[in-house]
Amino acid sequence: MLKRLVNECRFTLTITTKGPFIIREGRLKRPETPEEKEKKVRGDPDSLPIRQVWHDDRRDFDKSQPYYLPGTSLRGVMRSHLERIVRSAVPDRLLCCDPLAPENALDQGCSSWLDNHKGQGTGYAYKHSCVVCRLFGSTAQASRIRIADSPPVEVPDDKMSYRDHIGIDRFTGGVCSGANFRDLVIEEGVSFKNEIIVRNFELWQLGLLAYVIRDFYCWEDGLIRLGYGKSKGYGQVQGKVGDIFISYYGQSASGPSRRLTDLGEALSAEEQTRYDLKPGGSTAVDLLVEPSQELYRTTWKVRDNEAFWTAAAQAWSNHRNNFKSLEKLRPTKAADAPPKNEQANEEEQS
Repeated sequence: MLKRLVNECRFTLTITTKGPFIIREGRLKRPETPEEKEKKVRGDPDSLPIRQVWHDDRRDFDKSQPYYLPGTSLRGVMRSHLERIVRSAVPDRLLCCDPLAPENALDQGCSSWLDNHKGQGTGYAYKHSCVVCRLFGSTAQASRIRIADSPPVEVPDDKMSYRDHIGIDRFTGGVCSGANFRDLVIEEGVSFKNEIIVRNFELWQLGLLAYVIRDFYCWEDGLIRLGYGKSKGYGQVQGKVGDIFISYYGQSASGPSRRLTDLGEALSAEEQTRYDLKPGGSTAVDLLVEPSQELYRTTWKVRDNEAFWTAAAQAWSNHRNNFKSLEKLRPTKAADAPPKNEQANEEEQS
């Protein structure tokens, strides 16, 4: 489906820290050998925020080095929270897979299930994926959403601090000698900007994102935390969306009503059936303004962000009862097997 460009939604999500925050530098490990322990000076941190520049010596951590928010970290949190939303909003039906579920489970991960059902033709992977994997992708199909790394941010010294922790002896209940560790964290008030692009979207997919955006914005609810140490009180952040731009390619540009149209409206009835699309754009008009033409693409600016997310969320509400649950969507092994007469012929030939 991504071989053809139909539409695109592009916006920037600004993540602002509301407390201690750290995406740990994975290349830094705790000292293990006597030489490593000797090299580590007392007071050096055991955990550092991730940077795009790496120095092997943990003592060489100039605080003026710019830090950034990896798109993969933001993507993982958004996906897991979206799964939680779907399971909570539709508790009586399996609309979302579990990547960690065993192979024979009803909610087996889409990646592992589709790996066992290859060669079924164009559209099969998308049609037989759960609602979350249709947006975020799996090993069988590409993702619709792309989240870029934030540009590096210079964090001033007064926004960096150390957080010290101690290990507890499970037998005595006292301090465990040698188990102390220290985190270097980013404090409240630092912002990172990540660009998010959703290409060839169905409007209900933007509606699911609207719930995630809402929970990022209402950070005091504590529904989303980001990074390491969530149980320690780290990771409180607030997310705000800047200007939103909608692009249409070729002949799928929005009409005079300037309403939101989605992928299904631009494709034929046969393609809608093949991919199990849910066509139907927003009925709200005049959401798109300031069109700009670039070769085969027309880009519009969203006039009102709140009205935009409301319209998208309504599309999800309209369609969520039309999705098949995973147990109905995926054929059983008996259904996959050839008819008995064909099995008999195969046995005779063998």
